[in-house]
Amino acid sequence: MIGQDGQVIEEFESYEKKPQIQGDIRRFRVFLDPNQYRIDMENRVEKGAEDVYYTFNLVVRRDPKTNNFKAVLATMRQLLNTECVVPDWLTDVVLGYGEPDSAHYSKMNNVVPTMDFNDAFLSYEHLKESFPGYRVEAMAEEERMIPPFQLTFKDLIRGGEAEGEKVIEVKPLVRDARTPYPIFPNKNKVKFTPAQIEAIKAGMQPGLTMVVGPPGTGKTDVAVQIIANIYHNWPQQRTLIVTHSNQALNQLFEKIIALDVDERHLLRMGHGEEGLETEKDFSRYGRVNHVLKERLRLLSEGSYGADMETARCCWRHINHIFEQLEEFRAFELLRNGRDRTEYLLVKEAKIIAMTCTHAALRRNELVQLGFRYDNILMEEAAQILEVETFIPLLLQNPQDGRNRLKRWCMIGDHHQLPPVVQNQAFQKYSNMEQSLFARFVRLGVPNIQLDKQGRARSEIATLYSWRYKDLGNLPHVEALPQFQTANAGFAFNFQLIDVPDFNGQGESQPSPYYYQNLGEAEYAVALFTYMRILGYPADKISIITTYNGQAQLIRDVVARRCANNPLIGAPAKISTVDKYQGQQNDYIILSLVRTYNIGHIRDVRRLVVALSRARLGLYVLCRASLFRNCFELTPAFNILCQRPPHLLIIPSEAYPTQRKCGERAEGEPISIENTVHMSTFVHDFYMSNMESMRANYERALEYYKRQMQRHLPPPEQEEPQVPEVERKKEEAKAKAEKAQQQEADIVFESMDFEKLEETPNWSFEEDSIKNYLVGSFASGESSGEGDERDETLVFAPDDPERDMHSRPVALASMESRQKYPLKDSHSCCSPSEKLKDEKKLENEDV
Repeated sequence: MIGQDGQVIEEFESYEKKPQIQGDIRRFRVFLDPNQYRIDMENRVEKGAEDVYYTFNLVVRRDPKTNNFKAVLATMRQLLNTECVVPDWLTDVVLGYGEPDSAHYSKMNNVVPTMDFNDAFLSYEHLKESFPGYRVEAMAEEERMIPPFQLTFKDLIRGGEAEGEKVIEVKPLVRDARTPYPIFPNKNKVKFTPAQIEAIKAGMQPGLTMVVGPPGTGKTDVAVQIIANIYHNWPQQRTLIVTHSNQALNQLFEKIIALDVDERHLLRMGHGEEGLETEKDFSRYGRVNHVLKERLRLLSEGSYGADMETARCCWRHINHIFEQLEEFRAFELLRNGRDRTEYLLVKEAKIIAMTCTHAALRRNELVQLGFRYDNILMEEAAQILEVETFIPLLLQNPQDGRNRLKRWCMIGDHHQLPPVVQNQAFQKYSNMEQSLFARFVRLGVPNIQLDKQGRARSEIATLYSWRYKDLGNLPHVEALPQFQTANAGFAFNFQLIDVPDFNGQGESQPSPYYYQNLGEAEYAVALFTYMRILGYPADKISIITTYNGQAQLIRDVVARRCANNPLIGAPAKISTVDKYQGQQNDYIILSLVRTYNIGHIRDVRRLVVALSRARLGLYVLCRASLFRNCFELTPAFNILCQRPPHLLIIPSEAYPTQRKCGERAEGEPISIENTVHMSTFVHDFYMSNMESMRANYERALEYYKRQMQRHLPPPEQEEPQVPEVERKKEEAKAKAEKAQQQEADIVFESMDFEKLEETPNWSFEEDSIKNYLVGSFASGESSGEGDERDETLVFAPDDPERDMHSRPVALASMESRQKYPLKDSHSCCSPSEKLKDEKKLENEDV
């Protein structure tokens, strides 16, 4: 039974220990036994027993990730009954026959000796360093050797005089300006190693390419550069990207966006695009909206006269616009959103990304649409089941009886976690956990191993580098300050921490295979809190563990201890080792949980993943006496056990520190004996530093507010409240000023004063004139600028108080009234004259 706050209510506790229950909502979590359910149903049918489930509202919902078996099974059945065509150059390798290197690009008949490497090289010196076994010949002067470069490999020219000669001819390329406007395309900024350049070269060639990438060696960067180079060398070809997880696919896609690839040719399939850290929508409907907006922008009219000279000088840019409009023309005819997305998938997109599960689910739909592609790149290939690796090869129908696939590039690491197989019988006895990537490696298929890591400190990399051959470090690992500086508050950058029993208990098992260790969970959260007090950012710390039960327990402890405290917060991620593969963080707290048996961490591949997630700091919580005696884990734990088994901390050193690695700290280290000691110390340490933490938090909050206000529009200033009397005075004053301004704007007509004296002395006191004026005011019409001016200017000419300079104004006003009389019953004009004047008004531009 669970209360309204989500906490379990212990029903059998004593009255004194029962908590105060809030609210009136209770939830019950129950387990229904499927065997008992079957027995009850049989008794109801055969013996007429009571249906005890009659009043139950039963809803069964499976996890979507594990509920796709039916669709995948249907796809496999279709493949068995379909005439599938695997490329001729790949058949023997897939079946395990013939020579393992028969699909390597060096054995292919259509090898490409000359290729444009686009922006893979940062300089000519970088190019020469990337091919240590070749002689590089420049085809231009040294000062003109500026990337991009076109490379010709003499050893790949069939039948030539230089066949087999290790010579590369380098020609600098001058890109034609694609637009008259100053556009700076995105370029690669990674200085690739020779092994990475070899992998990029092999990925651009036809055939099968396999790249083995240890942790932190830049597998994703290599994959992205291969895709970009194929896109620029063969713009008419289409590339399919397949990964195991949505997270890896999003990371790959975000790096593709950062290169010089036209975004209208990118398409992200599936439902994981929400995780993309970009404002642009690369899903099917998002790409359709982008195409429609781009079409309207290109069709927008420009100034003809000003642009003719530009058009003559920039024909290539104008032609490119019309090529895009030609591609977008189909969207004028296709009015349905689904039709547009299907056209975008089949015709427009050049780089299509999806997970292997999505490919298996949508295979029949893609084939029916006529989906075509020329190249496949698979990331995380070692985590994909063999059948899931094989299905993407057959997402298109044969063309003229042959598969049009030209390149298949697989990137992965078979020394990390294999595919997940839930059924133990299939996993062990059918060897289904072996991926196709791992099988190819075992068969001796040629592969390229990346040999330089740039993720972790060199001392942390030694914990797993023994698993790989000649794994070194990139230069920036030794040069950057963040790798040279020690971890503030700690005596060591990595350490194994022996955690004894907590309250007399080590590991526990609330339900079968649901392992937890409360002592390690409390220790991990206390260690995270200690790091936050020192000033470590919460988003740079992750807590990982080897069991789902322990991950859930750590989440509960974090929620109770520090999640709601704004001064501490929660770590960036709390996850299992299996789910955290492919991710990284600066500081990792690892909990191994088990205290009686080693468990599945005995698999060295899982240990490699666990130890390779940290960049700057790694702290392993475990029972040291148990794990140091495991034979499979000996190479890593021999290094970990060289340091003291108790955590050594330096609380006087705040983050960040200037202390270099290997230097002795100013304060004396404190040794933490167990979980209780750590929790007590952290509590006291927090209380003594709470005021300074609060001040830092308020300063950071104030800084954040100032930054946000810079991006917000200025607030509207509210007018002060004015009393009613003053408001009326202001309105009267404004009205008077307006009348004076209107009077000042009157244009006086030139008059002949001699003739003016001969003008009859009008008597404005006559009734007809009075009626005339009253009718004018009553009708709300005026001949000139407004009623206020008529009321001000009309006066009796015999008025002695008026001077002669005012009389022309009155006469001008009267003259205008006689010329354009008001259409009113009070007018002094006769009906016939009024009709004539109305017709005159219709024909005149008043």
